[in-house]
Amino acid sequence: MTTTPDSKPRYDLNRVFRIKRAIEQDLDIACFVGTKPEGADFDALVRAFRVRVPIAEREALKKSLLALTGQPLTRAALAAMAWRLAGNLTSLKAGQPVLPWSRQQKAEWVPLQIIDAKPWMSKKGRKGSLLQFRVLAGSPCTRLIEKFWSREFCAVVARRLGFSRFRSGKYPWQHPKQMVGMRLLVEITPQLSRDGPDFEHVHPASGSLLAYNRSLLRARTPATRTCPRRFTHPCHLCAVGMDRCDLATHARTYVTRLCRVCRENKLHDPATNEDLCMDCQERRMREEQGHTEKEGL
Repeated sequence: MTTTPDSKPRYDLNRVFRIKRAIEQDLDIACFVGTKPEGADFDALVRAFRVRVPIAEREALKKSLLALTGQPLTRAALAAMAWRLAGNLTSLKAGQPVLPWSRQQKAEWVPLQIIDAKPWMSKKGRKGSLLQFRVLAGSPCTRLIEKFWSREFCAVVARRLGFSRFRSGKYPWQHPKQMVGMRLLVEITPQLSRDGPDFEHVHPASGSLLAYNRSLLRARTPATRTCPRRFTHPCHLCAVGMDRCDLATHARTYVTRLCRVCRENKLHDPATNEDLCMDCQERRMREEQGHTEKEGL
């Protein structure tokens, strides 16, 4: 992580994911899965991690890895630890342990990735989308954040992420689902993070974040790409999910089956585990009030 002239940190996410993968694939580390690393075994685990994270100060790394003791080590716990360490190299180098997030001690600019967006209605009856974000680096690394954004606010943020300012532009914004997969830099503040990491300000994407987002936009824009499945419709309208396509904007591929409400064969989202078609789910959501999600501006 480096700092830009305007005091915003610049994260090397390629390096973060490269180190994360190296830790996860290291056989000297993987052999501890299913064991309770204590005593000499724990020291051996620390040494194995040090090979993959040589920049880390030894005591800081050792204190960070204490979170893996006391219970059998799982692959999920190992993956989370690998990501936290890779996403906080500056802290480890400075001798600061990287611990699971419990509270936000100070304001911190961190990179996020939008991993989901679905139609939603605020408790005030305002239509918009519920977006889910994954923290990619920084002290809340790996944590999930959910926020309600109105359609108007989504449009504002979309331009900050790399979409064209006008519909006639090269990368026009049409729907919140188009933002799934894109990365952004936000400021996590203690005042907003009493129940979990939270933010208000979204910094305009620049450098590697803007390059990543524009690359994703080019791959999804019909005029600048050839769909692997030869489809011609926009990616955010596609039924194919991330389980079958890297460019998808939702997790699982939609399936067609009978809806118990409208009694028609329509598309269902298997990720919801409901027997309502997507049209009926959205209609029900529009009718319901009272959810407690936080609203964007």
